[in-house]
Amino acid sequence: MPEFITIARIARTQGVRGEVACDLQTDFPEKFAERKRVYALDARNQRRELQVEDHWPHKGRVVLKFAGVDSMNDAELLLGSEIQIPLAERAQLEAGRVYISDLLGCTVINATLTGTGMRGEPAGLDHDSAAYGGEPEAFDHGGALVGVITKVQFDSGDAPLLTVIHGKDEYLVPFAQAYIKEFDIARKRLEMNLPPGLLEANTEPAAQPQKTRKARPKKFPAVSAASLTDQEQ
Repeated sequence: MPEFITIARIARTQGVRGEVACDLQTDFPEKFAERKRVYALDARNQRRELQVEDHWPHKGRVVLKFAGVDSMNDAELLLGSEIQIPLAERAQLEAGRVYISDLLGCTVINATLTGTGMRGEPAGLDHDSAAYGGEPEAFDHGGALVGVITKVQFDSGDAPLLTVIHGKDEYLVPFAQAYIKEFDIARKRLEMNLPPGLLEANTEPAAQPQKTRKARPKKFPAVSAASLTDQEQ
C-alpha cells in the first residue's frame, strides 16, 4: 500500500459551486497545475480519490475545484480533510536540498567517536542489529549513536538545529554542512563528524519543560534554511 503525504488541508468552502479553500502544506503550490489526481483523507481516516478540475491562489491559500463536487453542500462534506498525494509523486528536490520530513526519525551517528557514553534506548528507534541498554552502541565504521531526530529549529542561529533524543537526554545538533558526512534517506541515517564537546555543550534532560533556547555565540557553516524544505514533506 503506497504511503501518502499531505500537501494541503481544506479550511472552508469557497463560493457556491463546490470550490474549497485550502491551507497550503507544500513549498510547491505551482505543482497543482500538473496534479490532476489527489486524495482527500477525512477525520475518519478514510481516503477518497478526487480529480482536480481547476485551481487558483486566493489570499495565501489555494482554491480547488474537484470533479463531482458541484455545490456548497458537496464541498462541506470535505471540510477538514487533508489533500494528499502518494509519496512517490512528491516534487523532486535539486541536489543539496533536503525535506525536513526525511530528517525526522533519522538516527544520528557521530562518526568521530567509537562510543558516546549515553544511556538508555533512543525513542522511536527500531534497529534489528542494535543492542540498546546501558552501554553505548558502537558501529562497524567506528561511529557512535547520538539519538533520533524529533524536530528541526530554524530560529537559533546560522544553522538549523536538530533536536535529537536519546533516552532521557535531548541534544541540539547544528545541521551544518561541515559536520555532515553522509545522509542515507533510505536507511533513515545521518552520519556526522561532530567536534569534541559539542554534544556536552548542547544537552539537557528531555523530560524537563521546554525552555526558550537562544543561539550560541559559535558560528557554524550552515546548510542554508533554503536547503531544507519543510513541506510537500
